[in-house]
Amino acid sequence: MTHFRSRASDVRRPLSPTGRAAVVYAERFGWLVFPTLPRTKQPYGRFVRNGFKDATRDVAQIHRWWRADPSAGVALSCAMSRIVVIDADLYKDDCEFPALEQRLGALPQTVRQVTPQGGVHYLFRDSVGSYINPCAGAESKYDGYILLAPSVHPNGETYKWDLGAHPLETEIANLPDRWLQHLTTHKARGPVHASSGTDAADSWLGFAFAALGWLGDMHPDGRRNVLCPWVHEHTDGRGNGQDSSSVVFPRVVGATLGGFRCAHGHCAARTWRDVVDVLPVHAKRAADDAMRSERNRLALTRLANMRSAS
Repeated sequence: MTHFRSRASDVRRPLSPTGRAAVVYAERFGWLVFPTLPRTKQPYGRFVRNGFKDATRDVAQIHRWWRADPSAGVALSCAMSRIVVIDADLYKDDCEFPALEQRLGALPQTVRQVTPQGGVHYLFRDSVGSYINPCAGAESKYDGYILLAPSVHPNGETYKWDLGAHPLETEIANLPDRWLQHLTTHKARGPVHASSGTDAADSWLGFAFAALGWLGDMHPDGRRNVLCPWVHEHTDGRGNGQDSSSVVFPRVVGATLGGFRCAHGHCAARTWRDVVDVLPVHAKRAADDAMRSERNRLALTRLANMRSAS
């Protein structure tokens, strides 16, 4: 991250609308933001040499960036802010998102942003750590970033918060279970094997819960019932590992962690990060050992296949 000294005249000059918005996003919501080149979707390389990875909620740094270039756009680093965004290009004729929403159920009220081209950004709390795209014409934005209002799109129009879904007025929701399953369940091709990632027991969280004796039955989509680490805070008997109110999700392609969701009010905002924080050390070590063994087994299998092919 590069720091710039502000001239005395810069310090006295009020921040631009985009700069003021960046301060609110960081200070009020705790989001990590960074500047983009004016009228582009590109990180401002002069300021953030590592792109979205240099995002911050440091208000002093934000002031320096936008005083150096008031016309810079503002972007949200999604994963760093613990947010996953469904980016639906509703203006495209081949966008399948409306049909998917009919099949999975309407998304809950959450913070929404309207893009200059007519798309919609739906912001949700991250509970899994890795996501697949929902359908044709829509993407899951997590390991990356999105531009935020009032940034200017290359076409000259601005991003805007949807009426009635502004972050000052609306809470960021959790993804409903059916949507979370859809965005995290990898469709295996051919026979299902233990290493395919379709059973949550084969994820890092699954191995950790198994080491504690907290892993329960598997659902058809690969989820596993689990004992909630905060079951003592629940007001009923659910979450004891015998029902679907507390579950871990299968890992997705390119990730090993898996995901966690508990339906109880005390746990609604808790994610896999919170679970990792409270897991005993021996469970984490067991999960690390299991994943290491899995990687070694796969490497040996690939090596054997290469030798047989040659």
